[in-house]
Amino acid sequence: MNEWENKQETKVHIVPDPTVSRAKFKPDPTRPGSYLAHPISIRALKKDIFVMGEHLSETEEVHTCPSCHVVEDRQFWHFCPHCESSWPKQTTHNKASV
Repeated sequence: MNEWENKQETKVHIVPDPTVSRAKFKPDPTRPGSYLAHPISIRALKKDIFVMGEHLSETEEVHTCPSCHVVEDRQFWHFCPHCESSWPKQTTHNKASV
């Protein structure tokens, strides 16, 4: 049985909090199992990222944002969670740590 046949649905509750830095998530101290995140980070986050399982390094797409020059892994984001710029259509992979 492969990983996809044995998957379980997991729901992650993310609560908007503008005091959290963009592209960061922190445990919600008042709600166990929930996380706090900046509203822009929530909007930028790809909603299916948690479906990908444990093999995220295989789909890594490290990219330097052309606008704010922050390095992020594009596989997690629809757009840059720091400056809200769109990702270019094609990128060259940077093998840098995020």
